[in-house]
Amino acid sequence: MMKDSLAAGLATAAMLGAMPAAAQTQTATRFVAEFTAAAPGEEHIAERGDPVLTARIRPELAVELLEVPDEDTQRDIGASRDNPLIVGTRLYGSSNRPSLYCHMLTNRVVGSGGTCFRDFDGDGAFEQGVKLEAPGLNTDVVLLDQDGDWYGGTFVERERLRPPLAYRPVPAEDVPSWAARVSWSANVRRVDPEDYPVLLTFNISAREEGESTSVIGECATRRIYEGEPITLWFYGNKITVLGFTEDGDMRYVVDPATGPETLGFIYQFESRNPYVGIAIARNSTELPCPDPEAFAER
Repeated sequence: MMKDSLAAGLATAAMLGAMPAAAQTQTATRFVAEFTAAAPGEEHIAERGDPVLTARIRPELAVELLEVPDEDTQRDIGASRDNPLIVGTRLYGSSNRPSLYCHMLTNRVVGSGGTCFRDFDGDGAFEQGVKLEAPGLNTDVVLLDQDGDWYGGTFVERERLRPPLAYRPVPAEDVPSWAARVSWSANVRRVDPEDYPVLLTFNISAREEGESTSVIGECATRRIYEGEPITLWFYGNKITVLGFTEDGDMRYVVDPATGPETLGFIYQFESRNPYVGIAIARNSTELPCPDPEAFAER
């Protein structure tokens, strides 16, 4: 039973690298995180699923509009009547997609889902507005909305703006942040010496426990535990697994990163639509963190 469970876990891990691009969102979206931990350097005990680190994360880039399109154009590019674009509206972006910034997205299954803009020549003005429809398996854009929820959308309509819309950067200290957590799990429900070696998973999620969101900001990395302490690095955080209690809880020590860390998330879309749900279940699984260099010792 032990070997079967571990083999299944290892097979899942191996499959992650072979996942077709169609089962994932298009590009990882980068965020900046500041990690904290209670009593760094001291031993702690965590039940399965408990956070070993907490963080505040914010979009890597943010700008605000200095000009806005007319009402008809706003409707054409997906801006909501209830939340129109105004001078000062914030848009969020990522350094691996420097030309793309997005406005708040909604979670409607049909119809317009929000607006993104592109500045192709980097001159401080957006030449294109993009209307986003309901997201799917090949989601182009995933980001947080102004309430801290995560949504996505797929490019379906592109038109040039005339004249282009001027914008300016927002200082990092003025960009809103949201809670995230690093938690752990194992390939067995209750870790026992008879199960060694076991496969441990550490994941960072921009979703609080018990929350329900349409897109999960999450990625995971895995390590084998064979009965002796192991140390792993997770985005600049040093986590040492000391062992497990009789109840199967993890004994660990953590030293959080000393400064801000850039995270590259890949997101999975969840839908209440049963047909989309079946397609996702068939083609998608938990995704690995897309920044393997982030786990190297500092």
